[in-house]
Amino acid sequence: MDRKLTFGLAVLLGVLICAGMTLANGSGPTVDWWVIAGGGAPSSGGNVTLNDTLGQPIVGSSSGGNVTLHAGYWPCNTPAAVSGVVATRPTATDVQLTWSGTGVFDVWRGTSPYFAPGDAGSVQIGNDVISPFTAAGVLGNPAVNYTFLVLAQNGCGASGPSNRTAEFDFSLTPGSP
Repeated sequence: MDRKLTFGLAVLLGVLICAGMTLANGSGPTVDWWVIAGGGAPSSGGNVTLNDTLGQPIVGSSSGGNVTLHAGYWPCNTPAAVSGVVATRPTATDVQLTWSGTGVFDVWRGTSPYFAPGDAGSVQIGNDVISPFTAAGVLGNPAVNYTFLVLAQNGCGASGPSNRTAEFDFSLTPGSP
């Protein structure tokens, strides 16, 4: 290695050591963001005991007192179901859906009032959308009526279905009064 590279690596190592020492002098308990698997003996402190098994994957949760340790994978929760989905008619052929909440959402349309996403007659018409969302060209055919629902999305999956809202087209049959 040339001298400049060696000197640069030595300086970088020194900075990292100083930063580590500074962080280690903080107050209160700390949890390192890395794990070395192995062991096999219990470890206790205060009212918490942590048990380890030699050769086993480190996955799961341990708790005691007011402390919970998640190891292996971070707990992941799907979002709460969307509520308050409302349909309005901005044009003669479109339905606009609105709801509250932040994040991204999927919009589904079905021909049955009680459909579940993926059922026959259902189709996902919006993927990773926000409110308001316009379902274009769905009004005007009395032979087909649509029901809509919204699912909240995050990295852990989808919520349960929202309330359902629907559009109904009725044909008028001329008759005598």
